[in-house]
Amino acid sequence: MKKYLNILLSLSILNLLIIALIWPASTVNAATRFKFVDSNNITWEFTLYGGSATDVRLASSASGTLTVPSTLDGYPVTSVAGVNTSVTFLQSYGKSVTAVIFPDTLEEIKDYALYNVDNITSVNIPNSVTKIGAYALANMDQVTSLSLPNSIKYIGAYAFANNCFTKLTIPGSVTFLGGNLCQSSKLQSVIFQEGVTAIPAYCFLSCASLTSVSIPNTVTEIPSDCFNRCTTLRKISIPDSIKAIQIGAFAYCTYLREVILGSNVATIGSRAFYECDGLGSLYVLNKNVQIYDNAETISTAPLIRCYKGSTMDAYATKYGRVVKYLE
Repeated sequence: MKKYLNILLSLSILNLLIIALIWPASTVNAATRFKFVDSNNITWEFTLYGGSATDVRLASSASGTLTVPSTLDGYPVTSVAGVNTSVTFLQSYGKSVTAVIFPDTLEEIKDYALYNVDNITSVNIPNSVTKIGAYALANMDQVTSLSLPNSIKYIGAYAFANNCFTKLTIPGSVTFLGGNLCQSSKLQSVIFQEGVTAIPAYCFLSCASLTSVSIPNTVTEIPSDCFNRCTTLRKISIPDSIKAIQIGAFAYCTYLREVILGSNVATIGSRAFYECDGLGSLYVLNKNVQIYDNAETISTAPLIRCYKGSTMDAYATKYGRVVKYLE
């Protein structure tokens, strides 16, 4: 009998231990949401994390210019809600909001925070923001200009895709840029400031209005499909720091007229200049550049300017391209 009771006691203790292990996990994962009404009688919902109001979203009707408070119930606002919460920043109550002013306490605009919000005409991003998440400002049909502060270090994939602003400057403070950053947007002019070290793949894919791009000497390659189908891009200056032109980098740039590849460009990837039917001259200054061995790597259109006996000369001879030798 005593042995039987000991077994029951042991099983009971084991069950309690299992419950103790499981219970904290289930409660920690369910973040508590709080509500606060500001001085303008606007309700906000947020999560309290590390002494800050995070994942903030609008929780009552608002219209016109929406100024996000710097504090909610005494807690500094550090991030606005994205896809990680059930409802994004303006998803339920923001249909009549035309402009957003974020506070100078804000550090992060989370993934999808303002995605597909087509009623906003302007967004003010303060000099405290360090991270803009994926798709955070994508598909905003009415925003015609956007200024990025020098505080930003991270910009996620598709962050500005399919947008209407025509000019964009990427600060030199940025250390990460996600792929397809501005895909299918209406950008006409882009400046990457000194300090940016990498442009992402597919960055300007199908940006049919893009005519001007400034690339600093801190960038070392033109990535895959970066300017693919930029059909109004006429001329681009390739800095001496560039070592590689990757797959499809300038494919279908039908309006491109002249490209100069400096002596530091060591590789030209497959279809890098495919279907560049308007390309008049392609200068290749590296005598030993590695060219992907396929007729589609370079369009049949350009006059190729290279050194006699170079690898570019051999490529041109093999695929019947017109060459004029450099002195």
